[in-house]
Amino acid sequence: MNVPDYLLKDRRRHRVLADKLGSIHLVVDDLTGEVVRRIDYDPWGVVLHDTNPGFQPFGFAGGIYNVDTKKIKFGYRNYSHFTGRWMSKDTILTNLKSECLYCYSSNSPVVLFDIYGLDYLYFDGLFLSWYSNSGELIGQWSAVSGPYGRGRAPEGNYFVTIAGDVTPYTNPRNRNEFCDKLGNCWFARITPQFPTTRSGLGIHPDFDSDSGTAGCIGVTEPNTERLYNLLHNYNQDTNGPLELLIQYPR
Repeated sequence: MNVPDYLLKDRRRHRVLADKLGSIHLVVDDLTGEVVRRIDYDPWGVVLHDTNPGFQPFGFAGGIYNVDTKKIKFGYRNYSHFTGRWMSKDTILTNLKSECLYCYSSNSPVVLFDIYGLDYLYFDGLFLSWYSNSGELIGQWSAVSGPYGRGRAPEGNYFVTIAGDVTPYTNPRNRNEFCDKLGNCWFARITPQFPTTRSGLGIHPDFDSDSGTAGCIGVTEPNTERLYNLLHNYNQDTNGPLELLIQYPR
């Protein structure tokens, strides 16, 4: 979710109440309990009812709403809730010749949201998957996290280190560590976007007879060259941060 729990306005603290997608519905005075703003939307984010326009900038799915242009800013692209589409192309999918360069959240705004409008990684404890913003599966690799050290990586949102920082890896103690069966050895750091005492986490190959990590995501495929190339060639300046969501089955 991309919105604060509280905000200060006119020297008063207000509680911000949003749904699971991050869409703000109520802003409440924290002292008196008075509802100072209520917003209702249709499924695509069109504002149906707003009791106090402009009181705070956050709107549908946690985006920044411009009351003049009626557009919503999500990270690197603007979204039009009237058309239910992005206002510019996905710069990554252009090269992949995708048929859905303007789609918002796979055309499923009721259950999905997309704070950057770009690609993301998803790890569920069994597979590491690379999705485009339109929901297209670009790649999927078997993977593991834990059980060694302090256990598997904590759930939440991360940013993935990209480009020149995803480099071939050499460990002087054990040349097979962080390598796949073909000898591709590399490490990509992941940075939590939430408070945690865990550090030094990353994504790396983990192909051996005793697969497992101390919290990193170990890719257990015999050949990880395609994933390495996708990470290494990802251009953050053009495409924005590459986000990773870790969420385990309940």
